[in-house]
Amino acid sequence: MLDSRAALDFAILSGFPIVATNWDEDSFLTGLLPDGVERIGGTNTEPDVESILSFNPDMLVVGSGWFDHYREHGLLNFDMAPTFVVAQGDPTSRWREVMTQQLHSIGRGNEASQVLLQYEQQLDASRRQIGSLLDGKKVAIGGAWQGEYWLQGDTFCTSVAEDLGMTLVRDTSTPPRDGNWFYSAETISVFNDADLIIMQNIDAPEVEAPTWQRIPAVTAGHVAELTYDNNNGLALTAIDFAKSLADSAQLLR
Repeated sequence: MLDSRAALDFAILSGFPIVATNWDEDSFLTGLLPDGVERIGGTNTEPDVESILSFNPDMLVVGSGWFDHYREHGLLNFDMAPTFVVAQGDPTSRWREVMTQQLHSIGRGNEASQVLLQYEQQLDASRRQIGSLLDGKKVAIGGAWQGEYWLQGDTFCTSVAEDLGMTLVRDTSTPPRDGNWFYSAETISVFNDADLIIMQNIDAPEVEAPTWQRIPAVTAGHVAELTYDNNNGLALTAIDFAKSLADSAQLLR
Protein backbone atom coordinates (compact mmCIF):
# COMPACT_ATOMS: atom_id res chain seq x y z
CA MET A 1 0.00 0.00 0.00
CA LEU A 2 1.64 3.22 -1.13
CA ASP A 3 -0.70 5.48 0.82
CA SER A 4 -2.37 5.06 4.18
CA ARG A 5 -5.77 6.50 3.29
CA ALA A 6 -7.85 5.49 0.24
CA ALA A 7 -5.49 2.72 -0.88
CA LEU A 8 -5.36 1.13 2.56
CA ASP A 9 -9.10 1.60 3.10
CA PHE A 10 -9.83 -0.20 -0.18
CA ALA A 11 -7.27 -2.95 0.39
CA ILE A 12 -8.75 -3.83 3.77
CA LEU A 13 -12.27 -3.88 2.31
CA SER A 14 -11.09 -6.05 -0.59
CA GLY A 15 -9.24 -8.57 1.51
CA PHE A 16 -6.00 -7.99 -0.39
CA PRO A 17 -3.04 -9.87 1.19
CA ILE A 18 -1.23 -6.82 2.56
CA VAL A 19 2.46 -7.37 3.28
CA ALA A 20 3.57 -3.76 3.76
CA THR A 21 2.08 -0.29 3.76
CA ASN A 22 2.83 3.35 4.10
CA TRP A 23 2.29 3.95 7.80
CA ASP A 24 0.39 6.55 9.78
CA GLU A 25 0.78 5.88 13.50
CA ASP A 26 -2.32 7.94 14.28
CA SER A 27 -4.59 6.34 11.69
CA PHE A 28 -7.47 4.16 12.85
CA LEU A 29 -6.84 2.02 9.75
CA THR A 30 -3.53 0.87 11.21
CA GLY A 31 -5.48 -0.89 13.95
CA LEU A 32 -7.43 -2.86 11.35
CA LEU A 33 -4.33 -4.42 9.78
CA PRO A 34 -3.53 -8.10 10.33
CA ASP A 35 -0.47 -9.04 12.34
CA GLY A 36 2.80 -9.09 10.47
CA VAL A 37 2.17 -6.20 8.09
CA GLU A 38 5.39 -4.22 7.75
CA ARG A 39 6.08 -0.54 7.31
CA ILE A 40 7.34 0.88 4.02
CA GLY A 41 10.16 3.36 4.42
CA GLY A 42 9.81 6.97 3.35
CA THR A 43 6.66 9.06 3.46
CA ASN A 44 3.69 9.87 1.25
CA THR A 45 5.49 12.90 -0.13
CA GLU A 46 8.92 11.22 -0.36
CA PRO A 47 8.43 7.53 -1.21
CA ASP A 48 11.39 5.19 -0.71
CA VAL A 49 11.72 3.11 -3.88
CA GLU A 50 14.33 0.75 -2.41
CA SER A 51 12.11 0.03 0.57
CA ILE A 52 9.12 -0.66 -1.68
CA LEU A 53 11.12 -3.07 -3.86
CA SER A 54 12.58 -4.84 -0.82
CA PHE A 55 9.18 -6.44 -0.22
CA ASN A 56 9.19 -7.93 -3.74
CA PRO A 57 5.56 -6.89 -4.28
CA ASP A 58 3.29 -8.73 -6.70
CA MET A 59 1.13 -5.61 -6.87
CA LEU A 60 1.26 -1.99 -5.75
CA VAL A 61 -1.91 -0.30 -4.52
CA VAL A 62 -2.22 3.48 -4.51
CA GLY A 63 -5.02 6.03 -4.35
CA SER A 64 -5.70 7.94 -7.55
CA GLY A 65 -4.66 11.26 -6.01
CA TRP A 66 -1.23 10.04 -4.95
CA PHE A 67 -0.83 8.09 -8.21
CA ASP A 68 -1.25 11.31 -10.19
CA HIS A 69 1.06 13.18 -7.80
CA TYR A 70 3.85 10.61 -8.05
CA ARG A 71 3.71 10.55 -11.84
CA GLU A 72 3.52 14.33 -12.24
CA HIS A 73 6.56 14.84 -10.01
CA GLY A 74 8.53 11.82 -11.23
CA LEU A 75 8.69 10.33 -7.73
CA LEU A 76 7.87 6.74 -8.67
CA ASN A 77 8.21 4.57 -11.76
CA PHE A 78 5.15 2.35 -11.78
CA ASP A 79 6.81 -0.06 -14.20
CA MET A 80 8.42 -1.73 -11.18
CA ALA A 81 5.26 -3.78 -10.44
CA PRO A 82 1.64 -4.08 -11.60
CA THR A 83 -0.28 -1.21 -10.02
CA PHE A 84 -3.88 -1.12 -8.82
CA VAL A 85 -5.11 2.49 -8.71
CA VAL A 86 -7.92 3.01 -6.21
CA ALA A 87 -10.56 5.38 -7.55
CA GLN A 88 -11.52 8.14 -5.11
CA GLY A 89 -14.07 10.02 -7.21
CA ASP A 90 -13.78 13.29 -9.07
CA PRO A 91 -14.84 15.14 -7.04
CA THR A 92 -14.11 12.98 -4.00
CA SER A 93 -17.67 13.50 -2.78
CA ARG A 94 -18.49 10.66 -5.24
CA TRP A 95 -16.54 8.16 -3.15
CA ARG A 96 -19.51 5.83 -2.53
CA GLU A 97 -20.31 5.42 -6.22
CA VAL A 98 -16.74 4.80 -7.37
CA MET A 99 -15.92 2.53 -4.42
CA THR A 100 -18.98 0.40 -5.12
CA GLN A 101 -18.15 0.16 -8.83
CA GLN A 102 -14.54 -0.78 -8.18
CA LEU A 103 -15.38 -3.39 -5.53
CA HIS A 104 -17.91 -4.94 -7.93
CA SER A 105 -15.25 -4.99 -10.66
CA ILE A 106 -13.08 -7.33 -8.56
CA GLY A 107 -15.93 -9.52 -7.34
CA ARG A 108 -16.37 -7.82 -3.98
CA GLY A 109 -19.88 -6.48 -4.45
CA ASN A 110 -21.08 -8.07 -1.19
CA GLU A 111 -18.36 -6.25 0.72
CA ALA A 112 -19.52 -2.96 -0.78
CA SER A 113 -23.11 -3.56 0.33
CA GLN A 114 -22.07 -4.64 3.81
CA VAL A 115 -19.77 -1.70 4.50
CA LEU A 116 -22.28 0.84 3.18
CA LEU A 117 -24.88 -0.66 5.53
CA GLN A 118 -22.40 -0.20 8.39
CA TYR A 119 -21.93 3.39 7.25
CA GLU A 120 -25.68 4.05 7.36
CA GLN A 121 -25.83 2.50 10.82
CA GLN A 122 -23.04 4.78 12.01
CA LEU A 123 -24.80 7.81 10.53
CA ASP A 124 -27.88 6.92 12.55
CA ALA A 125 -25.81 6.53 15.72
CA SER A 126 -24.01 9.82 15.11
CA ARG A 127 -27.29 11.65 14.49
CA ARG A 128 -28.60 10.37 17.83
CA GLN A 129 -25.43 11.54 19.57
CA ILE A 130 -25.65 15.00 17.97
CA GLY A 131 -29.32 15.38 18.79
CA SER A 132 -30.39 19.01 18.54
CA LEU A 133 -26.91 20.49 19.04
CA LEU A 134 -26.63 21.61 15.42
CA ASP A 135 -30.19 22.79 14.91
CA GLY A 136 -29.98 26.15 13.16
CA LYS A 137 -26.17 25.96 13.19
CA LYS A 138 -23.60 25.98 10.38
CA VAL A 139 -20.42 23.94 10.15
CA ALA A 140 -17.26 24.87 8.22
CA ILE A 141 -14.77 22.18 7.21
CA GLY A 142 -11.40 23.63 6.30
CA GLY A 143 -7.73 23.90 7.05
CA ALA A 144 -4.62 26.02 6.86
CA TRP A 145 -1.03 25.55 5.74
CA GLN A 146 1.85 27.61 4.38
CA GLY A 147 0.05 30.94 4.59
CA GLU A 148 -3.13 29.67 2.97
CA TYR A 149 -6.57 28.81 4.34
CA TRP A 150 -9.20 26.69 2.66
CA LEU A 151 -12.87 25.84 3.03
CA GLN A 152 -14.02 22.46 1.75
CA GLY A 153 -16.91 22.62 -0.69
CA ASP A 154 -17.32 19.36 -2.62
CA THR A 155 -15.16 16.70 -1.01
CA PHE A 156 -15.17 13.38 0.79
CA CYS A 157 -15.54 15.20 4.12
CA THR A 158 -18.40 17.44 3.04
CA SER A 159 -20.30 14.44 1.68
CA VAL A 160 -20.12 12.65 5.04
CA ALA A 161 -21.10 15.81 6.92
CA GLU A 162 -24.08 16.36 4.65
CA ASP A 163 -25.09 12.70 4.98
CA LEU A 164 -25.27 13.42 8.71
CA GLY A 165 -27.58 16.33 8.00
CA MET A 166 -25.11 19.11 8.77
CA THR A 167 -25.59 22.53 7.18
CA LEU A 168 -22.24 23.59 5.76
CA VAL A 169 -20.75 27.03 5.25
CA ARG A 170 -20.24 27.68 1.54
CA ASP A 171 -18.70 30.46 -0.50
CA THR A 172 -21.36 31.30 -3.07
CA SER A 173 -19.24 33.99 -4.72
CA THR A 174 -17.19 31.56 -6.81
CA PRO A 175 -17.03 27.85 -7.72
CA PRO A 176 -14.63 25.74 -5.62
CA ARG A 177 -11.29 24.70 -7.11
CA ASP A 178 -10.51 20.99 -6.68
CA GLY A 179 -13.37 20.86 -4.21
CA ASN A 180 -12.13 23.74 -2.05
CA TRP A 181 -12.12 27.52 -1.77
CA PHE A 182 -8.79 29.14 -0.90
CA TYR A 183 -8.04 32.33 1.04
CA SER A 184 -5.33 34.50 2.50
CA ALA A 185 -5.40 35.63 6.13
CA GLU A 186 -6.99 38.87 4.96
CA THR A 187 -9.90 37.21 3.14
CA ILE A 188 -11.20 34.55 5.55
CA SER A 189 -14.41 36.29 6.56
CA VAL A 190 -16.41 33.36 5.13
CA PHE A 191 -15.58 31.48 8.35
CA ASN A 192 -17.51 34.09 10.34
CA ASP A 193 -20.70 32.26 9.36
CA ALA A 194 -19.63 29.07 11.12
CA ASP A 195 -20.87 27.99 14.54
CA LEU A 196 -18.45 25.05 14.46
CA ILE A 197 -15.21 24.66 12.49
CA ILE A 198 -13.66 21.28 11.68
CA MET A 199 -10.03 22.20 11.06
CA GLN A 200 -7.18 20.35 9.34
CA ASN A 201 -3.76 21.35 10.73
CA ILE A 202 -5.37 22.76 13.85
CA ASP A 203 -1.97 23.72 15.27
CA ALA A 204 -0.60 25.36 12.09
CA PRO A 205 1.07 28.77 12.54
CA GLU A 206 -1.74 30.30 10.47
CA VAL A 207 -4.21 29.86 13.34
CA GLU A 208 -2.29 32.53 15.29
CA ALA A 209 -3.20 35.21 12.73
CA PRO A 210 -5.28 37.98 14.33
CA THR A 211 -7.93 37.68 11.63
CA TRP A 212 -8.34 33.98 12.40
CA GLN A 213 -8.42 34.57 16.14
CA ARG A 214 -11.28 37.04 15.70
CA ILE A 215 -13.57 34.52 13.98
CA PRO A 216 -16.56 33.95 16.33
CA ALA A 217 -16.28 30.14 16.38
CA VAL A 218 -12.57 30.42 17.19
CA THR A 219 -13.23 32.92 19.98
CA ALA A 220 -15.89 30.60 21.40
CA GLY A 221 -13.56 27.58 21.32
CA HIS A 222 -15.74 25.79 18.81
CA VAL A 223 -12.91 24.42 16.65
CA ALA A 224 -12.35 20.66 16.35
CA GLU A 225 -9.53 18.82 14.63
CA LEU A 226 -9.83 17.19 11.23
CA THR A 227 -7.17 14.50 11.35
CA TYR A 228 -5.11 13.51 8.32
CA ASP A 229 -6.53 9.99 8.24
CA ASN A 230 -10.13 11.25 8.20
CA ASN A 231 -9.59 13.88 5.49
CA ASN A 232 -9.97 11.47 2.59
CA GLY A 233 -10.79 7.84 2.03
CA LEU A 234 -13.61 5.41 1.39
CA ALA A 235 -16.27 3.68 3.50
CA LEU A 236 -14.13 2.65 6.47
CA THR A 237 -12.85 6.20 6.73
CA ALA A 238 -16.36 7.60 6.31
CA ILE A 239 -17.54 5.50 9.25
CA ASP A 240 -14.73 6.77 11.44
CA PHE A 241 -15.24 10.37 10.31
CA ALA A 242 -18.96 10.19 11.10
CA LYS A 243 -18.00 9.18 14.64
CA SER A 244 -15.53 12.06 14.83
CA LEU A 245 -18.08 14.61 13.61
CA ALA A 246 -20.53 13.56 16.30
CA ASP A 247 -17.81 13.99 18.92
CA SER A 248 -16.89 17.40 17.49
CA ALA A 249 -20.49 18.59 17.74
CA GLN A 250 -20.28 18.17 21.52
CA LEU A 251 -18.24 21.39 21.61
CA LEU A 252 -21.55 23.22 21.18
CA ARG A 253 -22.96 21.96 24.48
